[in-house]
Amino acid sequence: MDSVEVSSADIARLAGVRPTAVSNWRRRHDDFPAPIGGTEKSPRFSLDEVLAWLSQQGKTVEVGSQREFEQAVSAAAATTPLAETLRNALFALLDHASDTKTDERGWRERLEVSADRLAAKHPGLPGAAEIGTVDAAQATMLNAAIEAAAGLPVADLAVELYDQIVDRRLGKGDTATPSELAKLMVALADPGGGPLCDLACGAGSILVAAAERGCREVLGMEINPARAQLAALRLDSGGPESPVRSQLTNDGALGSDPFGAASAAAVATYPPFNDRNWAQGIPEDEPWWHYGIPSGRESELAWLQRALFQLRPDGTAVLVMPPAAAARPSGRRIRRRLLSDGVIHAVFALPRGSLYGTALAPHLWLLRPVSGTSATHSALMADFSAHVTDNQRPDWDRIEADAVAAWSAYRRGETASRDDTTVVSAMELLEGNVDLTPGRYLPLRFGDADLHEPERRRSETTALLDRLADRIAGLPGELPGLKDSVRWATIETLEQNDEVSLHRGLPVLREPRPGAEAIRVVRAHRAADEEFADVEPGQHVPRVRAGDLLASVIGERVSVRQTTEDDLDAAPAWGTVIIRTDPRRIDPAFLAGFLAGTLAEQQLSRASSSLGVNSIRDLRRIRVALPGIDDQRRYAGLFTALADIAADSSSLARRAEALTRGWRDSAWAVIAARTDPAA
Repeated sequence: MDSVEVSSADIARLAGVRPTAVSNWRRRHDDFPAPIGGTEKSPRFSLDEVLAWLSQQGKTVEVGSQREFEQAVSAAAATTPLAETLRNALFALLDHASDTKTDERGWRERLEVSADRLAAKHPGLPGAAEIGTVDAAQATMLNAAIEAAAGLPVADLAVELYDQIVDRRLGKGDTATPSELAKLMVALADPGGGPLCDLACGAGSILVAAAERGCREVLGMEINPARAQLAALRLDSGGPESPVRSQLTNDGALGSDPFGAASAAAVATYPPFNDRNWAQGIPEDEPWWHYGIPSGRESELAWLQRALFQLRPDGTAVLVMPPAAAARPSGRRIRRRLLSDGVIHAVFALPRGSLYGTALAPHLWLLRPVSGTSATHSALMADFSAHVTDNQRPDWDRIEADAVAAWSAYRRGETASRDDTTVVSAMELLEGNVDLTPGRYLPLRFGDADLHEPERRRSETTALLDRLADRIAGLPGELPGLKDSVRWATIETLEQNDEVSLHRGLPVLREPRPGAEAIRVVRAHRAADEEFADVEPGQHVPRVRAGDLLASVIGERVSVRQTTEDDLDAAPAWGTVIIRTDPRRIDPAFLAGFLAGTLAEQQLSRASSSLGVNSIRDLRRIRVALPGIDDQRRYAGLFTALADIAADSSSLARRAEALTRGWRDSAWAVIAARTDPAA
């Protein structure tokens, strides 16, 4: 049976060393295990062989069965689509956790039995024919699932598998719906006991959110067989206390009707965006083309009509839409007809980062069947794109609270407007290009005029300007002389001589993993008080100490700063490196002064091999001029003073911008307050 494959980074985390140490082991030890996969630049090794080698070197490493299982899933997904890998893993956990380990052939037979059993429960799903070949990596992963299940509850492993792997990786290419967005969509759709239908359910995020909210019946369609099976397995793996009746089919929603018209109490769907081939093979006489067949650029309007066909007369459909769908000229005719019939009831703008793998700031369209009110209809327009946390991520709690409150008030006939919410008549929406972008209809946001704010900003800016002038006046009239000769050495050489050590940063995650430790991280180029990294048990974590430098390579410049008390005991963020010097030989402030200067910048511009940013390899190649330690310390004070002047100058520029903007905005707030309401 093949071992789990691990990368050099995995080995470094397990052994609690820097990744460079693994490279050194490979160069210096002929008996280090040879790669069993990957590429020359990114080799992968047998975990069993690496653990045995580490044991021979006197390094004992404990690898939990769950961690080994997760590594095995990652290795298996390198050769098999992730949806299929996760489906197989869930089959192993839910159906075969009590079985013994077996080989590729044995696992294929087991998975075929599981697939047929799932298809019998969900008649629209494929069975054993969809399993395909089970390779060695898949068999290793499935055996690791059995071993992990021996120490942890199967249900917990199943949830962890989906939440931690699907949310991070499947979403990049498979339009998986983030769990927070799925919960918001279900709350707005309000399916009650159901059924709730998702016409492009993918791996089932919206269906699971509906079940968790108390919906007892769900309907799902998904054209990709493995994702459809994965959605069924997630619903079957438990969670809701009472059983959920589910119907899932492996059909394309735009060309089939397995459930019948008006069969859903609610529809919630995140359809594929910008699908230019959506109409291929789709009959033109389907009953859902009530508002006409959209153009090739308007696939989202095709899904919208399909959702209306599925909806009961008193139901609500919630669709994720790209912002362009609200205003594209090619969709104007259909938008006009939808508005004239009173079908579009609300459009909500969401922040960037609401979807995986895209910088789009999506919209939610809320639809209800034809009301017959024609042009007397109105629609709720809301812009929640500014509802973000301090680190510019969607503030889902606030978004859901405001969106549900606004939708509920609108349904009750209340029309009070706020800065981010307003009700617009259909007559106004039908004008011109029939643009449904919420921001077009919201009032300009003038804050209340604070007549004392401009004076406060002026006092703060003047104080900062005076401090900057004092710092500049305090610079020495001439540079100190040197007593010793100067040597040149690269950062890499200094590291090999133990004069400095470099410690890489940790990836910053969207959310800490349940049960894992979250550690605060800091950056070289800006403060980041509220960013965190996810730390696994036993993982080596570099911590900031007094006297450290924080550095990162950005393009052809080094961003470097000395650490402060606020940085202590935090970890560097990904792309930021701790540089720790031996103060007996290298003064950290002196080194920071060199790295921030033109000589370091010239070396990066001439010899940088990085195609992106934040390359520790480029940092190591910089050659530093080093006089004796006493000379370094004399210059260190000067470099620290210059760094303080540079920091104050940047602060002054920002403060001056805030001063001028604040005075200007206060002036316009006074003017706006005198506007004639009848104008």
